[in-house]
Amino acid sequence: MFASGEKVKSLRHMDVNREEENMRSQFGELLAQRRKEKSLTLRKLSQFVGLSPSFLSEVETGRRLPPMDEG
Repeated sequence: MFASGEKVKSLRHMDVNREEENMRSQFGELLAQRRKEKSLTLRKLSQFVGLSPSFLSEVETGRRLPPMDEG
């Protein structure tokens, strides 16, 4: 059993995970849409941005987020 504080932490963690999943999914859908509008393949886009086509595919399907530039 969860103590009441542990349960609240667990529920908050689940909300954060859901929000992150939604963000990944929305970003991926937008990226795929824009890429297709520009008639770019994953391979061509990967050459422009310096990430592998397989990584970009994972981003488009919501499994990963792109690296953030801390510059």
